[in-house]
Amino acid sequence: MDVSSPPLRGLYGVFLGLSLQGKRFIAFAVFSGLMALMKVGSLSKGYTHYDLAGLLNSLIFNLSGFPCPPWWFSRSGALSISSTVENGTARVLLSKPLRRKHFFLGTLLSDVVAVFLGTALYTGVLIAYAVHLGGGGRRAVEIGLVFGVLLFLSLLYYLALGYLLSTLTGGAGKHS
Repeated sequence: MDVSSPPLRGLYGVFLGLSLQGKRFIAFAVFSGLMALMKVGSLSKGYTHYDLAGLLNSLIFNLSGFPCPPWWFSRSGALSISSTVENGTARVLLSKPLRRKHFFLGTLLSDVVAVFLGTALYTGVLIAYAVHLGGGGRRAVEIGLVFGVLLFLSLLYYLALGYLLSTLTGGAGKHS
C-alpha cells in the first residue's frame, strides 16, 4: 500500500465531510438560499415592466455579483487552515501518514466544494424562477449558466487570495 498517494475517496472525503458539516458551510448555504429568494422579486419586477428583455437583464444583474462582500471569501480562505490548526483537527490528521500538501489540498478542495454548492444553489434558484416566469426557457438557462460560472470563478479567486494571504502571513493563530 502506497501511503504517498492516499485514496481520493478516503482522504478528501474526510476534508469534505469536515467542511460540509461545519457551521461555516451551513451558514453559507442558508445565506445563499435566502439571498436568492430575496432576489426573485427583482426578476418579477423586471419581467412585469420590461417583459423578456427585463427579465434577462435582471437575471444578469443578480448573477453578476454575489450579495456577500468579496472580503468574506478572502477571510474565509485565510482562516480555513488556521482554524483547523487551532481546534486540533490538523494535529489529529497530520498524525496519520499524510503529507502536508495533501492536508492543504484537501482543505482547499473542501472549501471549493462549499463555494460551488452555495453558488449552484444561488444560481439554480434564480434560473428556476426566471424560467417559471416564462423567461424564454433556454435563453434564461444559457445566460444564467454563463453568469453562474463567472460568479463561481470570481468567488474562487477571492478564496484563493485568502489562502495565499494565509500562507504568506502564517495564519491568525501564529501571532497569538
